[in-house]
Amino acid sequence: KYKTVNYEKLKALTAEKKLVGNQKFLKVKKLQHFSKQSQEQNTLKQHKGIWQKEFLRLNHNRWVRQLQAELDLHLRANSESTILGQFFSEFEHLDFDYDRKFQDFKKSTIDPIWTLREDLIYWIRENQNGQRNHSIEMDDPAMVKETLHGVKSQQMKIFEALQYEQNALEDDLKIICSGIPELRSSANSQEQMTETGIPESALELECPYFELKVSLLQEFILLDAKYVDKLQELEGLHVETLSYHNGGWSDEAHHLFLWILDQHPFDLQHRRALYIDRLKRQFPHMKRAQIVEHEEWCFVFKYYHKRRRALISDWKRDRSELLNRVTILMHEASIEKAKQEESERQMEQQRDTCHALLCKVESWRQKKWEAMQLQQKVEEQQHATLMMKRSEEEKREAERRQKLKDQIHNYQEGLEAKRREAAEMDKIALDKLKDQLEQQALVDRERVKFREDEIAKKEAEKLRRKEEKQTEAEEKERILEAIRQTVRPHVEADLLRVWKDTESWKAHQKEEPQPIIQKPLFEINSFTSKQITSDPRFKMEARLREAGVHDNAYARQAIAQTQPLIPARRDMQSTVFK
Repeated sequence: KYKTVNYEKLKALTAEKKLVGNQKFLKVKKLQHFSKQSQEQNTLKQHKGIWQKEFLRLNHNRWVRQLQAELDLHLRANSESTILGQFFSEFEHLDFDYDRKFQDFKKSTIDPIWTLREDLIYWIRENQNGQRNHSIEMDDPAMVKETLHGVKSQQMKIFEALQYEQNALEDDLKIICSGIPELRSSANSQEQMTETGIPESALELECPYFELKVSLLQEFILLDAKYVDKLQELEGLHVETLSYHNGGWSDEAHHLFLWILDQHPFDLQHRRALYIDRLKRQFPHMKRAQIVEHEEWCFVFKYYHKRRRALISDWKRDRSELLNRVTILMHEASIEKAKQEESERQMEQQRDTCHALLCKVESWRQKKWEAMQLQQKVEEQQHATLMMKRSEEEKREAERRQKLKDQIHNYQEGLEAKRREAAEMDKIALDKLKDQLEQQALVDRERVKFREDEIAKKEAEKLRRKEEKQTEAEEKERILEAIRQTVRPHVEADLLRVWKDTESWKAHQKEEPQPIIQKPLFEINSFTSKQITSDPRFKMEARLREAGVHDNAYARQAIAQTQPLIPARRDMQSTVFK
C-alpha cells in the first residue's frame, strides 16, 4: 500500500523551489529599490520646481533693489537741500564705489568659475566622443581633478571670509538696533497696544445729564478691562510657547525654517510631506520629531500673534464705535434737553388756553342741561304713545297666530289620514311580495338539488377515469419491469477484483507504440479544397467578387438561391431562424 520516499528527489525539488523563491525575492528587492529611487527622483524634481519658482520670485523682488529704489527716492527728495546735499553726494560716491567693488569681485571670483565650467563641459564632451584636442593642455583626468580641488578650496576660503564678514555686520546691526528704541519697537509695530482709558475727545463732550455722562464714560473702562482680561488669558494659554525664543532654535535655523515653509504655497499638493522632506535634507543632524515639534511651535506662535492682532484690532474698533456711540448719545441728550424745555414752555401756554376754554365749556354745559330736560319730557310723551300702539298690534298679532294654528292642525290631521291609507296599501303589497318569494324559493331549491346531482355524477366519472389511468400505469410499469429483467446483466460477486490491477493501469504499463512520422498531425474530418472549389456557390461568389458586385443585395440573393452539387441531409438543415 505504501511506496518508498525518494528523499534525493525531494531535496532537489526543495532546492529548486528555494532557488526560484530567492530569485523572486531578489526581483522584489530590485523593484523596491527602483520604486524608492523613482520616488526619490520625483521628490527631488518637485523640490527643484519649487526652488526654481522661489529663485524667480527672489530674482524679481530682491530686497536690494527695493532698498536701492527707496534710497534713490530719498536722495531725489532731499537733493535740493543745501545742508544735506554734500552728505547725500557722499552717499552716491559710496554707492558707486560699492558697485565698482562688486563688479571687480564678480570678475575675480564668479566669472573664472563659469569659464572653468564651460571648459570642463567641452573637455568632457571631447573625451566622451573619444576625440582628443591637442589645443587643450590638460588631457590627464588626474590633473583636471587636482585643478578642480584647488579651485574648490579657494572658493571655500572666500565663502568663509564672506560668512565671517556677514556675521560681524549682523552683530553690529543687532547692537545698533538694541540701542535705538525706535528700531527696536518697529518689529512689533503691528502688535502695539491700543490707547487705554477715557479718550480726551470723549471728556470734552458736553452732556446736560451728569449721571448719563459718567455711565457712558465708564463704558470705556469696562471695555478696556474686558480686552485686557482676554489678552492676559491668551498669554496665559501660550506662556510655554512664548518662554522659548524661536522655539529653542538659533535665529539662522529658525529663519531658514520659515523661509522653506514660505516656499511651499498652501495650494500645493502634498505640501507638508514636501517641506518636511526638504527640512530633513536641510537639517540632516536633526530628527523628524524635532522638526515636527518646531513646526507645531511655529503654528502655535503664529496663531498666538494672529489672535493677539485680532484682539487688538477688535479693541480699537470697539473703542472707535463706542466713541461714536457716546458722541451720538450725548448729542441726542442735548437735543432732548432742549426739546424738554420747549415742551415745558408750550405746556404752560397750553394750561392758560385750557382755563379760558374751560369757562366757555361750563356755560355751554348749563345751556345743554336745560335743553336735555326739555328733550326728555318730549321723549316720555312719545314713548307712552308708542306703547299704546304696540299693545294694539300685539292683540291683532295674537288673533292672527291663533287662526294659523287652527289651519295647521286641520292640515296635519289630513296628512295623518293619508299616511295611514298609504301604510295599509304598503302592507298589502308586502304580503303579495312575500308569497312570490316563497314560490321562487321552492323553485330555486329544486334547481340547486338538480345541480348537486349533476356535479356528483361528474365527480364519479372523474374518479372512474382516474382509477382507469392508475390501472394502465401499473400495467405499463409491470411490462417495463419484465423487459428490464430480460436485459439486466447478471454478474457474479468477486471480492478479489478490488485488489487486481485495473484496465487503465494495465494500459499504462504497456509500451507506447512508436508514432508514425509520415502521419498527418491532425485528422481531416471536413471538406477538401477540391470539394470546396467545385461547389457552384463558391464559383458564383468568386465571379461576383471579380465583377465587384458581391456585396449588394442582388448578389446575396443569387448566392442564396444557388443549389449545391449534393443536397444537404434533412437532419443537417438549421431551423433556428424559421
